[in-house]
Amino acid sequence: MRLLRSFASLILSLVAVASFATHNRAGEIVVCWTGQGLVYEATIFTYTKLSAPADRPELTLNWGDGTSSVIARTPPSPIDDPVRDLRRNWYIAQHVYAGPGVFTLSFDDQNRNAGVVNVPMSVSQSFCVKTELTISPLGGNNCSARFLNPPIQDACFCQPWIHNPAAYDADGDSLSFEPVVCLGLNCAPITGYEYPNEVGGCGGTSYSIDPATGTISWLNPGVLGEYNIAFKVHEWRRVNGVLLHMGWVTRDMQITVKPCSNQPPAIQDLVDTCVTAGTFLSFNVQASDPTSDSRSRSLRWANHWCWRIRPHRS
Repeated sequence: MRLLRSFASLILSLVAVASFATHNRAGEIVVCWTGQGLVYEATIFTYTKLSAPADRPELTLNWGDGTSSVIARTPPSPIDDPVRDLRRNWYIAQHVYAGPGVFTLSFDDQNRNAGVVNVPMSVSQSFCVKTELTISPLGGNNCSARFLNPPIQDACFCQPWIHNPAAYDADGDSLSFEPVVCLGLNCAPITGYEYPNEVGGCGGTSYSIDPATGTISWLNPGVLGEYNIAFKVHEWRRVNGVLLHMGWVTRDMQITVKPCSNQPPAIQDLVDTCVTAGTFLSFNVQASDPTSDSRSRSLRWANHWCWRIRPHRS
């Protein structure tokens, strides 16, 4: 009888995992002043596995002041990408704070998708991200940092992976970046989490994020599969000569390491240039492809630029 009870408990546990897990891949919370009093608007962005049985028509957001809200998914989301097994969701709500202060917004949802290489038993680990909002009479109204590049990325096996999330701040605040451990149940750091370079690499490996630019470098992924990394983007505002910390956003993102038959183009270094906003800047970008003689080239940029491309003809 004891054996039967144990077997039944195991079956129920597996059913629970299948029903409530296996879907969270990436996400973040952004928050911004609405222009009215102490009313702020928060948006939860999540990126989940489309093939997973679990789905979240609503999520619970903790506002950091002892209150929380159940937020329905906001149209036109979800947006599905069957090719990448991806569903993009967002949840938007407004909240009135009682007064100035420092507030940590968070959401915690079960669970992460299965098989993440650097997250032990990822299918049993909850998914949490946090954002800190500072409402200060000295600093003024505030909006958190946002990102132009998505948090689902691919990397090539045994080749350098370099990525910039293209973070920006609508208030013009200065930004700095730091790597952090991914969070799990009750928004606690996941026990046994490993940074990507701790898993293994090809001839040695390193993982870092530039604190000034946010550029993330992983040299070189040596184990195939999915990885999750997290980092904070801090906001800094200078008021009367004093640098104030205005809060931070945590992004938890997923990288899939795959075998690649092609090598990335080699781009010649560019000279750092400082220009005044609104002035014209002209410079040459030169790149070569080590594995192909194809004359087809494409150029993608996260910000809005006007490009004139002249392919080099040898």
